Parts: sequence; structure tokens; C-alpha cells
Amino acid sequence: MKAFKKNKKKIKKWAKPFDVLLCSEKLMRTAIKTMGKALVKLGKTPIPIRSGDKIEDLHEKLKNTVKFQLKKVIDL
Repeated sequence: MKAFKKNKKKIKKWAKPFDVLLCSEKLMRTAIKTMGKALVKLGKTPIPIRSGDKIEDLHEKLKNTVKFQLKKVIDL
């Protein structure tokens, strides 16, 4: 994270191939400080991994979750 030095282009290029970013609670503050603005614009804010969580369970939960975003409001 220190290598990015808040360079938005490098962060976007690095984060683009990933669908979801996971981060430990200890590194969450550092990740938000260094890469926060660029990741929020991409819609890829890191998801915290708590100390008791199993990564496999979290991975399965995220695999079965569908995320979508509407750019315009649709009236029915």
C-alpha cells in the first residue's frame, strides 16, 4: 500500500481485475487512508475480515451475492 503513495492511477489499475477486496481489521485504517478515495470511486471498498471469521465462509457468501448499481432512477 505504501508503494501507491495515493496515486489514483496506480490504485485503479491494481484494483480493476478484482471483484471484491478483503482486508483485515488491523489494516483497514491504513487501506482507507492510502487508497480510500480511488477505491470508493471504483465501488470496491475493502470488506473487513474480523478475527473470528473464516475466510472460506466469507468467500462463499460473497460468491453467492449479486451486486448491481443503477445509474438512473427507474420509475415504474
